[in-house]
Amino acid sequence: MFTLSCFPSYPKANCEVLRGPVVSAVKTVPSSPNPVPPKKTLAAALVESTKRQSVASVPKEIAKLAQRFFPFFNPSLFSHKPPPAAVVNGVLFTDAEDGLSALGLMEYNTDWKAIQQRFLPCKLKRQIFVRQKNRCSSKAPENPIKAVRRMKTSPLTVEEIASIQEGLKLYKMDWMSVWKFVVPHRDPSLLPRQWRIALGTQRSYKQDAAKKEKR
Repeated sequence: MFTLSCFPSYPKANCEVLRGPVVSAVKTVPSSPNPVPPKKTLAAALVESTKRQSVASVPKEIAKLAQRFFPFFNPSLFSHKPPPAAVVNGVLFTDAEDGLSALGLMEYNTDWKAIQQRFLPCKLKRQIFVRQKNRCSSKAPENPIKAVRRMKTSPLTVEEIASIQEGLKLYKMDWMSVWKFVVPHRDPSLLPRQWRIALGTQRSYKQDAAKKEKR
């Protein structure tokens, strides 16, 4: 059963909104000096603006039949008038969709088609690619997509090195099998290079100071 914090009525011709007792719970939150409100994303601002719109009314007959289920209703889930289509189209991704993108990157790496089919079927592959690219930039704030990308490009840990050593004994140099069965959370395209870096055998193409002086 949900706690109802507010339940406004919206009279309308031949329409009726359910009414009922209002239960309010007031919690005392310690206030900090000079609190800085978090910066809202465009998607969050759009959702908040939509919730301020009037609640969509239902026909009188439906409201009367649904009266018995009133204690189970949550006013925060009532449908509101949608924002203009032009505004909605301008917001390509919400915070929840960024989380789904991060889950897709974790499981499918850069297989944008698989991410689009299994996590974000409402988006285009191009949109998903551009979004993750923008969210991984240095100017972007901390977000789930950037965290996943940072993990995949980070050096191998001691545990991963030991696991890969055992995997190479079994699968030889079949890096796709090593990735699939040993370290599936890593990026298979980066795994061989990360392994060479861990062993210290990765060739560096940067010239040292002595060679630069000779030139």
